[in-house]
Amino acid sequence: MSTPYTAPSPALRTGIDYLPAALLQPALDALAWRDNKNVLRVLQQHGTSNLTVTTSAQDLPGATLTFTPARSGAIALVVTVFAFSPSAAVSLDASGFLVVDGVAQARAAVRGMNAVQNQPATQAHRVVLSAASHTLKLQASRSAATGTVTLTAADSYLAVFLIDNN
Repeated sequence: MSTPYTAPSPALRTGIDYLPAALLQPALDALAWRDNKNVLRVLQQHGTSNLTVTTSAQDLPGATLTFTPARSGAIALVVTVFAFSPSAAVSLDASGFLVVDGVAQARAAVRGMNAVQNQPATQAHRVVLSAASHTLKLQASRSAATGTVTLTAADSYLAVFLIDNN
């Protein structure tokens, strides 16, 4: 006999509009099955205004999350999405960075600007955090000063899946 489908709680749908909660439910069930002390918190933040990307790394306004895990050793799985929009086809790379507590992470999301259209770049990170306050934010830069490249705030964001205990 199969188990009837139960709609996910509204709390699961909040903040993860790009990922249907029904897809996340099996992962939550597996976490609860393995260790009833772990919980999954989902945090997400879009930029609030566009950024004209320069050759120096700059913060995307508003794309910042500050939170405190309940314990040391909490694991944050961070997905970053950068929506670069060049004004012309230019020969350069645009790079997006995750910055954790003032330190840019080693892997950047890099995209070559080869057409006049949105050029998305994504990257995933695994960060182990202490039980102190942490600030995560997005930064962007480009490899050359030719043309204009804009980082579109509405389509650029960071999503944090924080595996923590309650």
